[in-house]
Amino acid sequence: MEKMKKLNNDTYDDLMKRDPKTLCRAYFETDRACEAVENGISDSFNSTIIGARGKPLITMLEEIRLHVMERFDAMIRNTNSWKTIVAPNIIKKMRKRHKKMGNWIVIPSGPLLEVRNGYEGCMVDLEGWACTCRLWVLSGLPCVHACTAINHTHQNLLDYVSDWFKKEKYQLTYNASIVPLNGINLLVKTPYDKLLPPKERRMPGRPSIKRKRDKNEKQTKYPTVSGKGKIKKCHNCLQEGHNARTCKNEKVVPPPKEKKPPGRPKKTNSDERPPRGPSAATSSGRGGKGPTGARGGRGSSTGTSGGR
Repeated sequence: MEKMKKLNNDTYDDLMKRDPKTLCRAYFETDRACEAVENGISDSFNSTIIGARGKPLITMLEEIRLHVMERFDAMIRNTNSWKTIVAPNIIKKMRKRHKKMGNWIVIPSGPLLEVRNGYEGCMVDLEGWACTCRLWVLSGLPCVHACTAINHTHQNLLDYVSDWFKKEKYQLTYNASIVPLNGINLLVKTPYDKLLPPKERRMPGRPSIKRKRDKNEKQTKYPTVSGKGKIKKCHNCLQEGHNARTCKNEKVVPPPKEKKPPGRPKKTNSDERPPRGPSAATSSGRGGKGPTGARGGRGSSTGTSGGR
């Protein structure tokens, strides 16, 4: 923090207001089996109820209830298909760490082990499930130093994974079930007056659908419209190539704008359609009826040509 203060004092003040204990892993509590800082589960759940949030209260709650019921059932069926005692994504993480063990050597010293790679070194306590890098106690998964020590002692890596990532805990999490409900057609009718919804009050502006983000959250990839390719015009001197912020010229009064009459412009005689009737048969459009009673052809000037 002292180094950051020398680089940017405003950043230092902003972080100190938020209390570094809430955003620095050095202050995280152990035995939580989670080293993440972000709250991804809330964003994931919020994205699934976007369609339900704009509906009436009862309808919204019903859709969320059905979604949770389907989610619990899908997770139970998913865990029943696991062939290992640990979640499949945890096994993938352990395989990646297992590949990085090649450059590390182990120096045993009684119940403790020293794992070194050149000038780097960490002390591993297999009995206490701890390493001086603190990643093991924070994440609940053996770090690369612990993996090297476990492999040196010819033990199974999965035995040192936290119970929170095992099959039994996952099934216990989704073991609770929501009692199904009957439909509206089976509800008991009451003699009371039917409650009507409150009068709809339309707020000004377009209704917002997206979640209100905190000012410190990362916004969209392109929060502002790019001005690339757009010709700048100064509102001060009315010249192109710069804007009023960097303008050094004298201010020019813009010419008055031409006032347009209100309403739609009136149609002239040339814009009006030609009259329809017997007199239109002599024009150069669709012919009227000829002398013999037949309709004149297209483009006929007298209406005496053959009909359609």
